[in-house]
Amino acid sequence: MMRISEISTIKPKTPEQARIDTLAKGVDRARDALSVERNKQKITKAQRQIQTAHVPPMRP
Repeated sequence: MMRISEISTIKPKTPEQARIDTLAKGVDRARDALSVERNKQKITKAQRQIQTAHVPPMRP
């Protein structure tokens, strides 16, 4: 069993630390959004290739 004195207190962050954390989280969100967008474009490109591959050529 832990005693109350053994539990470490969480100190509030300084404004500078809070700003750094916010910026770092923004970078992570931007990185994730970029990854999602790249994957979305790859899927769209692959779907177009599949559609054009299945279309039989027109004969005159």
